[in-house]
Amino acid sequence: MIRNDGPDYVRIATYMFTEACGTRLGMRGTGTMYNRFMLSLDDVLRSGGIDIRLPRCWFIEGEEVVRYGMDDYLYYDHDCPDLATVDYKYDGPDIDPADPVVGAIAEHLDAFIGGCDGRGGCPPPTSVPP
Repeated sequence: MIRNDGPDYVRIATYMFTEACGTRLGMRGTGTMYNRFMLSLDDVLRSGGIDIRLPRCWFIEGEEVVRYGMDDYLYYDHDCPDLATVDYKYDGPDIDPADPVVGAIAEHLDAFIGGCDGRGGCPPPTSVPP
């Protein structure tokens, strides 16, 4: 397995996810959508031998992600008691479109967003973390 010691692909995928929700779905992503996307992305990349060092302990079935150990670039908005939404706080990270991992993230994001209904419903996770 190739361990990631280069770009922060978790940060890059988070940014790409929040941007795609806004531009393609016309909404902020929900906490559940974010969890499902990141967990399924990590599964796909790991199956190809790429470890982006995603803290798997974040993912619990439900709306809230345990964010300890994560930089503060992901903003969780709990204004609505029934639904948490996520956003990226800062300017986007440097993204190299020629990077094959960025390409894999974009490809997975396209498939994931394509399965969303625009109301916060998205494909279920591909697996449950151990």
